[in-house]
Parts: sequence; C-alpha cells; structure tokens
Amino acid sequence: MIDELTTIAFNSKKELIPVEELVKRSQQILKTYNRNYLRAEIQQANNSALAIEKWNSFSDDDRYILQYRTAKDEREREDHRILDGITLPKSDSFWDEFMPPNDWGCRCTVVEVLASRYKKSEAKEVERVTKNVFTEKSKIFAYNPGKENLLFSKKSSYYKTTSSENIKNSITTNHRKYIQNFVLNTLKQNKFEYKELNSEIMLTTKGLKECINQPHKNYFYKNQAIVNIKDRILNGDLVKENGKALFIENTKNDRFKGFYLIETTINKEKSWILLKLEWNNELSLYTIVDKIKRD
Repeated sequence: MIDELTTIAFNSKKELIPVEELVKRSQQILKTYNRNYLRAEIQQANNSALAIEKWNSFSDDDRYILQYRTAKDEREREDHRILDGITLPKSDSFWDEFMPPNDWGCRCTVVEVLASRYKKSEAKEVERVTKNVFTEKSKIFAYNPGKENLLFSKKSSYYKTTSSENIKNSITTNHRKYIQNFVLNTLKQNKFEYKELNSEIMLTTKGLKECINQPHKNYFYKNQAIVNIKDRILNGDLVKENGKALFIENTKNDRFKGFYLIETTINKEKSWILLKLEWNNELSLYTIVDKIKRD
C-alpha cells in the first residue's frame, strides 16, 4: 500500500500532483485496502472459530493421532506444503504453533487418524521442516486457537484481554459493523412462515440491530449466528410449558405484548432467540440472549 500511495503522488512527468488530487486518490486506495483487510480479518476469525470447535472435538484416546493436511492445489503455499502429512499425538508441542489457520486465508486442516495406521513423524524431521515456516509478519499465526480459546493470537493487536469471557471487548468495532452491514443488506424485511406458532416472522432492521448489539458471553459467535438467523429459528426448539408455547408478557412497558423463546446453541452453550409479539399480533425477531430473566 505504501508503494501505491507513493506512486500516485506523481504525474506522468514525475511531478508532484496537487494536494487536492492526492487526497482524492489516497482515499480511494485506503478504502479498497480497508475493505480487503476487513474481509480477511472476518475470514480469519471464522477459521479460528472452526479451529476451536475442531480442536475440542479431538479425542484424548491414545488410539488416535493428529495429521496436518494442506489443500493440495495450485494455491497451496510452499511453506505449508512441507507441513503436509506431519502426524503427531494431540499432546505434542507441535500443535501449540501449527494448528491451522497458519496465515491469512489458510485452508489447511488437521484430521484425526488411527495411530495404528499412520506412523508418528520423526522429531528431527519435524524440527527441520518447521524451522523457517513463520516469518516476522506471520508469527502471529504461531498459536493454537483451540488450546488458547482465542480467535486471534496474543501477539496480534486485537486483544487487550484474552479470555473467551471477554471476547466482546476484544473484537474490533469494524467486525461488528461489517456483520451489521451484511445482515441488514441481505436479511432486513425478510418474512418467513413459522409453523410452530402458525404465524409469519418478520426480520426488521430494528430487530437485527438489537440482536447484533445485545451483550452476550459468546459475542462473536452470537453475531455469526445472526447471519443464519432464519435457519436458527426454524431448526431451534420452541420453549414450551405444560405442553404449550411459553409466552412471557412484557411488564416493563406497553410497546408490545411480550415474546416467545426459541432455544438454540451458540459455541456449545444454550442461548435463546426472542420473538416479539406486537399488539397487532405480528411476530418479529427481537434479540438473542444467553440467559432468561423472568419478572
């Protein structure tokens, strides 16, 4: 980017262009870079979230062992290709640094295989091939998202605190805005049938924004869930009491009647999607919470 900004400062005669024109050109370049970087950061966070889930699913049984695998295509990085096939126990320190994703857009993965069918990689060979995998720039990927329960490495600038309990404070404002823009552009005013309540559900701009801004102990995962909120609602479990849909009356104000609850799972923990019932009996998305308060 610095090279581009330097280049646009001059015209074809290698003379400095007017300040007004330089500002205009610079803004366009910065806009493009910011958008591309943000997209890469979102993808990285998604990949790390999947890595956390995968790592936690691996067995501690000695009958199984882990194996590093690459995408094996023309886009495969050379420094990742040499890691392909490395096979080591889950307890090996290798996985402290080499649990994918190991760079921006990394498509490598780790699979669980039978120890009886795959030979454990030699320690000296592993040390040799991994010696120069990470550069000064890419060393922020030398960590295990699953072990540390982090979307981004402690070496990166994203986290001031590092526990999953504080993930809301660690994710940048830009990520939240990116998800909000995506959701509002694709889901707002979307209406679909919900047979459990014999009604239609409206996804309103207000409801989607409320979902995104709602505090949650799994804040990032909660916002990711909103991207597929329709499927979450249709595949979730309508909370019932005595065989009937549980309805919680709104006793705080008279803006709406109350709401129904749909239980779902976010980051392996229970959460609830709240459906708001208006005075005209229309049903709409209200918010997503990690605990229920009943007055």
